[in-house]
Amino acid sequence: MTIYAAEAGLGGFDLTIQDLSASAFSDGNFGLNGNFNISADQSIRVDGRLSVGGDLDTKLNLAAGNDLFVNAATGSIGIGNDGALTGDLSLTARNIYAMTDQAFADIQGLSTAGIDARLAQNDGSVRDSGFIVADAISVNLLASQFYVQNTGSGPDFDARRGFVVGTGGLTINTGPSGITPIVINGTINGVTGIPVIRATTITGAGFNQQSTINGCVINNPASCAPTPTPTPTPDPVLPEIDSPVQDVIEEEVTPEKYVADPFATIPITIKENEELSNEPLIDEPVTGAGNDDLWVSGSDCEGNDAGNCQGDEEENELEPTE
Repeated sequence: MTIYAAEAGLGGFDLTIQDLSASAFSDGNFGLNGNFNISADQSIRVDGRLSVGGDLDTKLNLAAGNDLFVNAATGSIGIGNDGALTGDLSLTARNIYAMTDQAFADIQGLSTAGIDARLAQNDGSVRDSGFIVADAISVNLLASQFYVQNTGSGPDFDARRGFVVGTGGLTINTGPSGITPIVINGTINGVTGIPVIRATTITGAGFNQQSTINGCVINNPASCAPTPTPTPTPDPVLPEIDSPVQDVIEEEVTPEKYVADPFATIPITIKENEELSNEPLIDEPVTGAGNDDLWVSGSDCEGNDAGNCQGDEEENELEPTE
């Protein structure tokens, strides 16, 4: 089954989808293993619920020559059967925008990093079940960009939602430009947060180096690892000081005035003189004879009448005899 919209040339979107349900069962709108194709020469907008029921072989293909826009506030695209993800969803366009109108207006002129910061914000409609849902999703970019806004409860890596893919995985063909910006949010086969990058297959000429999945740079997911919580340093244990409790002084205590006694101490002490000693100054015998060179010749004896000095022996000899 195919729905096609030619270029109207009147501005706006060539095809706007409100609520549309289709089934691929034997009694449905198209048979089992069939394709449901929706295409437009220029642009397609999904404002309501586009739902297709079928099995794993069911295929839903949306293709626009220029823009494919899915309103994250009210629109959705899904393939399922009794709550289970089934089928293959293919999205092809030059630009694919899955976001609110306000977010679209806000990202104009922003860098890829700025777009990532804006699309991390939920504009008030929490949709944890996502709004682009299938067992497998393939995205084909003809030239430019692929954006999916976060509809989860918060901007944390693991809390982000948008697309929900089953076991079939997510494949993105970036096209020929090599600078395609990619900023998307969602889950793959129950995997959330940063590991979704490894679960995504990206082919083509390449993409902008700032491109992100769930807020993490695709080319450097290691940089998005959460910062470990530092171990707090315990406060130093101070020794207890056994200080007795002091009584509180309730009254001012004035000490008595101190008057110094001038006679309490004697600054000058007068002592009596000791008796003078009559002992000679030299109390030890003199044993030296002095310097021989300084002796003067002579005699201490008295001279006789002749002027001669007589010794003791001579005097004894001259004593008269009795």
